[in-house]
Amino acid sequence: SLKMDVRAIRRLQRVSGHASGPPGAVTSHRLVSANRSSTADLKLVLTEKVGRVGVIYLNRPKALNALSSPLVKDLVTAYRTFENDKNINVIVLTARGRAFAAGADIKEMKDMDFFTAFTRDHLNILEEVIAQSKIPTVAAVNGYALGGGCELAMMCDIIYASEKAKFGQPEITLGTIPGAGATS
Repeated sequence: SLKMDVRAIRRLQRVSGHASGPPGAVTSHRLVSANRSSTADLKLVLTEKVGRVGVIYLNRPKALNALSSPLVKDLVTAYRTFENDKNINVIVLTARGRAFAAGADIKEMKDMDFFTAFTRDHLNILEEVIAQSKIPTVAAVNGYALGGGCELAMMCDIIYASEKAKFGQPEITLGTIPGAGATS
């Protein structure tokens, strides 16, 4: 019914940070993996169940949710956990902070040789997991979705974007091909 759809949209808005809700509207987080960032005891990926919705949060706000190897690994784990939960009908992928994801973690790549950096398959692994899923995925984007972050959003079945969402492939200005081809 329309009334139920409106409630679902409002809940999605609160969960993704697109609208304000009552204090504590989104509170129960479960750590998916014990990976830690180098700057603090920050959990890279947080998950939450809201009814029959599995919500996955990218949680590297200081790094604009750059897609590091540990974050991608945790994201795959979180996604598969929800896929195996018979009570989940949809997965919402969103992020903490002012960016959905600003692409590859360049700091992580600085010590790699060209071949290693070029052949990393972060996005291909994510695309495989998301594409093979029988559960629809919604990317809730509020802020920057650049490079690999834009491609990650495009891998999802639906993109729910706030007025503040900014999508782009800045690597093309450098003459490079986007990591996953930017053709999702």
